[in-house]
Amino acid sequence: MIMHYYPSYTKEKILDLTNSQISYLLEMVWLTKNPEWLNKFKNLKFSSEFEFEQYILNKFKLI
Repeated sequence: MIMHYYPSYTKEKILDLTNSQISYLLEMVWLTKNPEWLNKFKNLKFSSEFEFEQYILNKFKLI
């Protein structure tokens, strides 16, 4: 499914991704197939760069 919507990804490249990265790509595919789901997402506002970085780190569970 990912390779269909993202032709630049090969099977090997996808297998090297983390679970959270794969989950994010699948979420983008579902939103592409169902654009009405975008309405339920709200704009995010951050009070500082630190807050933004923490959000990204928690979202993708990077170390």
